[in-house]
Amino acid sequence: MPHCDAMELEITLARSKTVAEWDRMVRAFLSHSAETPAHLGKVLEADPDFALAWAAKGLFYLLLGRSELVPVARDALAEARRAAAVTQPTVREQGYVEALAAFLAGRPSLAAEMLGEIVKVHPTDMLAVKLDQAIRFILGDRKGMEQSMLAAIPAIGRDHPLLGLCPGLHVLRFRRKWRLRFCRAVWARWAGGRFGRCLGSAFGGPCL
Repeated sequence: MPHCDAMELEITLARSKTVAEWDRMVRAFLSHSAETPAHLGKVLEADPDFALAWAAKGLFYLLLGRSELVPVARDALAEARRAAAVTQPTVREQGYVEALAAFLAGRPSLAAEMLGEIVKVHPTDMLAVKLDQAIRFILGDRKGMEQSMLAAIPAIGRDHPLLGLCPGLHVLRFRRKWRLRFCRAVWARWAGGRFGRCLGSAFGGPCL
């Protein structure tokens, strides 16, 4: 029987205990916690055939921006494809794998677009929203950051379990009341800010 995560998205994990660990990983990532790799490691140890987790790992390492970590991301892509051949991931999960492949192929903007497409179909997927924002932040695509955020807002209600970890969405919800410049500053900090410091300390890399 398929499991769903905290965002009510179907995931190809066999045990509810592993689903809970995946949810902890997503929460840690969104909150810039240094515990992110520990939770991800536990998920992969429990279910090495979970393609989405391998894709996430590869994307995390690429966001560090260090050439010596690219082989790690390539290995993650290879594992994601191997896992996909075994478990038949959902279309959403496969989208993460393809986004990682695009990023590794030197097309980060395409990777962001792919993640944005996931958000269009699954607007509650805060992991995809965050990764899309992070890549666009690196590319300096501020307009794209705003547009992708605004695309996710309509389907994100106040009852979303992870809304408190996404202040950028919360601010832009009220953009008509506040100056756009202020809104941009808030979501730019959410997508950047402590993000690079978190990944750098957690995965052994520098700040973005």
